[in-house]
Amino acid sequence: MVLYGEFSEIPKTLFFKRDHPSNSIRAYPTYRERIAWYDPAKKDQLYLTKWKWFLEYLRAIQSAPISLLEKFLCYVQMLQWISWNWLGLLKDLCKAITWPIIKLWIYLRDNKTQQPA
Repeated sequence: MVLYGEFSEIPKTLFFKRDHPSNSIRAYPTYRERIAWYDPAKKDQLYLTKWKWFLEYLRAIQSAPISLLEKFLCYVQMLQWISWNWLGLLKDLCKAITWPIIKLWIYLRDNKTQQPA
């Protein structure tokens, strides 16, 4: 949003963060569990979270109403983001490579529990 203009800070508290034992972060600790909670159709699907964030940041920069120089500087800043998130990006690539095996394991696990004894 900051790519679209200035932000102003309001010194008054307008929102309180609610923290309780059953909040979604605690109830669904992994990205995969949270994605399935938000959208059950995505359960047991490959979702490359860090790559999704990276591509969305690039898309936001590309579509922002800022000068070419400012866009260039934003893209340079994305190199810093990559240096902070390289491990997550690498893990996502490993997930993508091993996904067929994981999908097979999920299929076998689900069918094993559904078969009559």
